[in-house]
Amino acid sequence: MSSVLSAYAKLDRPPTKFFSLITPSYEDSTLVAGSTIKLPIPFTVASQVLDINVGQSADILSYVTNGTAPEDQSNLQAKILGGASLIESFGTNMNTYLRNWIDVEEVLGAPYAGPLVLYVRPLMTKVQMADPVFGKSGGVFVRDRSWGFTTQPPSSAEYIGGGPTNNFFTAWVFKTPMTIQYEVTGVNKYLTMTTQFAEE
Repeated sequence: MSSVLSAYAKLDRPPTKFFSLITPSYEDSTLVAGSTIKLPIPFTVASQVLDINVGQSADILSYVTNGTAPEDQSNLQAKILGGASLIESFGTNMNTYLRNWIDVEEVLGAPYAGPLVLYVRPLMTKVQMADPVFGKSGGVFVRDRSWGFTTQPPSSAEYIGGGPTNNFFTAWVFKTPMTIQYEVTGVNKYLTMTTQFAEE
């Protein structure tokens, strides 16, 4: 065995592995022209504050404004980049989204105005999604495929693409669940959000 292979075989970490993401997602019509794909909600984390980047697309702004319940799963596989950030509070867009979503769920007729208690604080971690160009065939996005003919090569050897405008297809997801407590007509209710990494 060559010294390179011998050294690689002794690594503590396995080769890069991609997982399917079961995480709060939204339908985006801007990333791949002519197709709608499900992407993780573009959470941002700064100084222990969880927020949503509504500037990423008009689609996510619509989810926040209308309180649309998230989709359950992203169409793109992702690899775990690691790290952990404890969340202590919400930013403006996340606060707006939660209040509008509770309004829709509880049929309140107006955004929820009561207290939002971070009942279980989550740890957030970063993932990097696979390049959606890999799934393109003749300009049509092919979902849930293990192979595909393409009109151009993937944008990198690791099948990771993107650039500064889309944060190189990185996203914050839940390393541990988050539970929010709110109150409607004197009854405490709870909203929990989580992420699962499903092996295929």
